[in-house]
Amino acid sequence: MEALKLVITGPSGAGKTSVIQAVSAVPVVSTEASAFRETSHHLEKLTTTIALDYGELTLQDGRVLMIIGTPGQSRYDFMCSILARGAMGLIILIDHTSVDPVADLRYFTSLYRELLETTPFMVGVTHTDQTLNESLDMYLEALALDGWDAEVPVVRLDARSPKEIIEVFHCLLAILEPTP
Repeated sequence: MEALKLVITGPSGAGKTSVIQAVSAVPVVSTEASAFRETSHHLEKLTTTIALDYGELTLQDGRVLMIIGTPGQSRYDFMCSILARGAMGLIILIDHTSVDPVADLRYFTSLYRELLETTPFMVGVTHTDQTLNESLDMYLEALALDGWDAEVPVVRLDARSPKEIIEVFHCLLAILEPTP
């Protein structure tokens, strides 16, 4: 049966590891290391991914979804490029409580620009429950300013909720395989 590769990327603390841990049907391969306070805007975040996180999910049609989480720190950008090769889709997670979440989004769309020209992607905004600014319009505006298709989905996502994560995966798969 066919295997599909999905890459989840974004800055440190956005929830990439949490997403994979929440839905993987196999034990998650994780390369977490101690994080220093100056490397993360979340003071309570004690670890960070340094190479990748890996999990799998079997879809209803029997295909295996290989879920690859990238490191979030810019010093590991070379890993992001390697991990994204052959991806059928990409989800950019953005922490809504970040100092500048729009800059984070623009950084990751720029980092993956070549891949995103030909590969479906969407934006999952995490930590929306921790801020008074509930609007996601700023992300849509940033994508439009950078020339991305107005159809790029931007959704709220609780990185701990398997139900929400599966819905986001189905949304991305629908972009990939539209029904006739």
